[in-house]
Amino acid sequence: MYYWIYELKFKHVMLFEDISNCDTIVNYNNFFRLDCFNRLMNQHIQLGGFANGQPKYVEVDESYFLHQKYHRGQRRCSM
Repeated sequence: MYYWIYELKFKHVMLFEDISNCDTIVNYNNFFRLDCFNRLMNQHIQLGGFANGQPKYVEVDESYFLHQKYHRGQRRCSM
């Protein structure tokens, strides 16, 4: 979890922990991501709106939602 929080690269985690199978790292990353998503979805927090009469703004980075052509920018898992 420490490596996931600090966004270390797959190959570094594999070297530090002597893991030979990339699928192990992928499975852990997916588990942590899903757990964070579930915890956030269970908390009822309002985004945006007004606070003390002033509007609260929420900025969204669309690069998380757009599809890249030819798999550019995707992480690869290789040693």
